[in-house]
Amino acid sequence: MQLLHRNIGLDLIRSTAILLVVLTHSQRILRMAFPGLRFHFPIDGVTLFFVLSGFLIGRIVFKTLPHGDWKEISTFYKRRWWRTLPNYYLFLALQIIAYFLMGVREQIDWRNLAFLQNLFEPNGSFFKESWSLAVEEWFYLLFPFIWWVWVRYLPKGQRPSFLAYSLLFLVIAWIYKYYFFSRSFVEDAEVFSRIPVVFRISSILWGVVLGAIHLLWPEYFKKPWIWLGLLLASWMAWKYSGDFIHPYWRAVWVFDFKSLLSFALIALLFQLKSLNKQLSVWVTKLSLYSYSMYLINLPFLAILRWALLKVEAQSPLLILSVLVLGWIGIFKLSELNYTKFEKRLTQLRDR
Repeated sequence: MQLLHRNIGLDLIRSTAILLVVLTHSQRILRMAFPGLRFHFPIDGVTLFFVLSGFLIGRIVFKTLPHGDWKEISTFYKRRWWRTLPNYYLFLALQIIAYFLMGVREQIDWRNLAFLQNLFEPNGSFFKESWSLAVEEWFYLLFPFIWWVWVRYLPKGQRPSFLAYSLLFLVIAWIYKYYFFSRSFVEDAEVFSRIPVVFRISSILWGVVLGAIHLLWPEYFKKPWIWLGLLLASWMAWKYSGDFIHPYWRAVWVFDFKSLLSFALIALLFQLKSLNKQLSVWVTKLSLYSYSMYLINLPFLAILRWALLKVEAQSPLLILSVLVLGWIGIFKLSELNYTKFEKRLTQLRDR
């Protein structure tokens, strides 16, 4: 496998994120064997993906949209959408076909066609994992376009710095979140604040701010003690904040806390130069297949759980064995989708 020109630290972040996602989605099967099992991770996989996406795309926006030319913005969207949309619409089409075959076409949420399924509120059970992809697509649409407009139409002396622009976007997202939850009491605030685009776009903006810091002051990324200190301090502050933060507001802001942890972890690992050779190969594979794995794992695990319930499986050994085989199946299907579909579409884009 070609390992050149890849940042092994970012590959490690991406592979860790997808493993956390798969493990989290496997909990319902694991609890069939161990009923009291619960995972409590200080960082969740989707938030890691969000912050990493903001870090990478934010730097691309700054570097590829410097003049406000039409060609710049069209090229940016062409490359983004060739990378993200084919896989999304492939799996959306598969879900629609499956619902028609099962005779439950009325449960299809057609808002998924335009990424409207979770704009202001959590989406339903149809194509449930698509919520995070909607958050990313709305970020891709809004954040670069508004920056491009400012660069194109504002005189140079009136343009904000990219860091100021990123922080402004983040602060607006925070203000809206605070305004909403202060005026509308939500019974399960953590669940409600986890999925809608308007609340979760802030996680991606944390990554954009980190990217802006890297562009302005790259020397700080060579000082790991700064980011390790931030990682530990933010974790400790949140862990012991229950005494002075109301549980409602802890639930509202929990994903921004996780975003800050992800922020520090990405900066810490960005300078990682190498891993064990064999480990590097697997980390790179998981990183490359992560998008396909994200789309495949939840429906695959749901089918697996349905089959175990159908045969009334009770043996922990049997359930664990089936789950391990399921993980292997998810990996192999993701590899197949990546090599036969996703990679080929990306190659067409690059031509």
